[in-house]
Amino acid sequence: MGVLIGQATGFVAVIMGLRSDWFLGVFLMVPMAADWGIQYLGLRESTNTRRLLTGLIGGAGYVIILLSVIEMIARKWRSFLN
Repeated sequence: MGVLIGQATGFVAVIMGLRSDWFLGVFLMVPMAADWGIQYLGLRESTNTRRLLTGLIGGAGYVIILLSVIEMIARKWRSFLN
């Protein structure tokens, strides 16, 4: 649920003018990846609150990366057509 809400939030933020930089997106996905990794290794059990928060942050990061890649492809395609 957190990832879906984070994706919607990230999409709205990019549409409203937040610069879509892939580095920012990767940075925002690190907490979610760390939480998943720690839980997968059995070092610590994740809680619903932690999953929600890291999902919100990671979902926004995912959308920022996705839109950044789409923007990069569009720029390359425009330069190819000119």
